[in-house]
Amino acid sequence: MEIRERLLLVRKSKKLNQTDFAKAIGVTGSAICNYENGTRPIGNQVIRAVCREFQINEEWLRSGVGEMDSPEPSGVVGDLIETYKLNNFEATFLESYLKLSQEDRQGFCRYVVSVFGDVFAKLSAEDLDALSPCIQSSDVDVASLLQKSPADMTEAEVEALEAEFHREILQEKEAAAGSSVSSDSAGFQNEKRKKA
Repeated sequence: MEIRERLLLVRKSKKLNQTDFAKAIGVTGSAICNYENGTRPIGNQVIRAVCREFQINEEWLRSGVGEMDSPEPSGVVGDLIETYKLNNFEATFLESYLKLSQEDRQGFCRYVVSVFGDVFAKLSAEDLDALSPCIQSSDVDVASLLQKSPADMTEAEVEALEAEFHREILQEKEAAAGSSVSSDSAGFQNEKRKKA
């Protein structure tokens, strides 16, 4: 059985016409017709979309090996998927992330922080401390970085230094806000005593 026939089998098993099947994976109905007739090759993006949207085993769709349906995750990950109603992409992402080594997960978190830094600017110092294994490189000594010329720093060292400065500034802001609140409330208490 060719891939085009397996694609047709997926569509038929989901009881969808070409137009509805196409909408679900983000292509046109005529594209599905061409894929199923073999007049147009099925690209990687389409294959991944079919597998993601319809929980199809990618190896089966590509080569016919294994079962058509993706195996259901079990254990804690399966429970998370069920509890939070994750779609196939989210479930696959979560499973893939958890299979990474701790070092690779921290590297991924550092990348996310570098891309979405403005989001992290809104976090409290306590939240940032919880993320510190991700946003600070464990093999970089911030104090020694201050001795280096910026031109001599690696990208990872620059990111670690930025994250440390950001964390320290947020801590100072929170401390200042906390002392401002406590002095305001002390002033309010003094005003109350004067009026009494």
